Amino acid sequence: MAAHPAIGYGFGVLRARGGGEMRKWMAALLTAGVACHAGPSPERSTNHPLEHHAYVWQRVWTPSVQAAVDAAEAEFSDRMLLAVESDSKNTIWTGLWSLDGQPKRNPSADWEPDATRRLGSVSLALRWADADRALQPGEVLAQVRLTLERAEQRGWAVDSVHLDADIPTGRLGQWAAVLAAIEAASPVDIAVLTLVDHVDKPGWTALTEAVDTVVLQVHSVPVEGVDRPVLFDPETARRAVSAAVTSSGAPLQVALPTHTLTDARTGGAVRAEPAVVARWLDAASNPIVRRLAGVTWFRLPVSDVPDTWSADTLADVRAGVVPLSVAAPALGRPPAGWGAADTARAVYVASTGRDHAWLSELEVCVPKGRLAVATMDLRYQDRAAGETCVVLEPRVEQLLAPGERVAVALVLADAEPEVRRRGAPTEAVQ
Repeated sequence: MAAHPAIGYGFGVLRARGGGEMRKWMAALLTAGVACHAGPSPERSTNHPLEHHAYVWQRVWTPSVQAAVDAAEAEFSDRMLLAVESDSKNTIWTGLWSLDGQPKRNPSADWEPDATRRLGSVSLALRWADADRALQPGEVLAQVRLTLERAEQRGWAVDSVHLDADIPTGRLGQWAAVLAAIEAASPVDIAVLTLVDHVDKPGWTALTEAVDTVVLQVHSVPVEGVDRPVLFDPETARRAVSAAVTSSGAPLQVALPTHTLTDARTGGAVRAEPAVVARWLDAASNPIVRRLAGVTWFRLPVSDVPDTWSADTLADVRAGVVPLSVAAPALGRPPAGWGAADTARAVYVASTGRDHAWLSELEVCVPKGRLAVATMDLRYQDRAAGETCVVLEPRVEQLLAPGERVAVALVLADAEPEVRRRGAPTEAVQ
């Protein structure tokens, strides 16, 4: 395939442009047909299974990241790898390009990546945290060109380039012009990441018509009347996707979160609940999903990264299964390191199921006699609940990983104690 002259030559392993040119040709044909046959146009709808794409955001590439990327090749339609990230002062090539997996900051012009990874077909993401740099067509084009050249040298087959920039809504028109220039010069498809606030604002139409795919990020959107962080709100997502899928000039994918953030005020976990996301994706109850071209999952789970869903959880959600796990309590021998008496007991909590579980509020009780409970895990605090019970409350909202089991409190009692999750009296265990 001959490369576009604005990019250069020799893109032998790069994928031919996908649906972009065909989409534009079909659009022109349909536009011409309107003059001959005026009438209502049907809603855009997908007649194929929803495609699932995975975003690999890591700056450092560890063996576990590589293993997750390898496993995802058979599971996802596409894997989008963060390749380069720029801010106002720095350009950072992620560990994708390095043999040691470490990112390279502001390398010299003659720097040669030494990675020898087997990747198969992938898409590469280029991100700009500084709008002024992203709105310079020459700089963006040069970065796309260099990224594709280096990918070709590594033998990587690149399906598309995803452009992600922190563009203020008032500058969408400028960004659309940059994207049009890049798309015209690129030998591969160009996708752009957009935000809920961009939809139907001035410049939105031009932006979506300039690229081959639009990816709409619907997470981390403030919710009116809610004074805490919200990672995923299904109603916000529904409204945004409903508007965007109607007005976008290119096929629309939705970016859905799999990660967990920390509330800066409380230190608690803020999560996109898999059960909520799974129900939102159910096309039977949410018809707007049938009009999407696909889902991009932010981010691909990695085995030793605790702040994302597990791979099992993501597989369940993609399959339409609503994953449910609880932090189940149990009593047992105290850990040896506590130095407790033989008669003492420890309260354990363990995550059941394939998903993470929220720490539960627990109640420890005895039928009679004395009861002393001491919290041994800083995530819990205790308070008396009558003369024969003590409540263990999570200080903040925290999660247990699938299969995780921790000892949280020491119990001394005259009689055999029992522990239950509060609100679940049938689950009392001794």
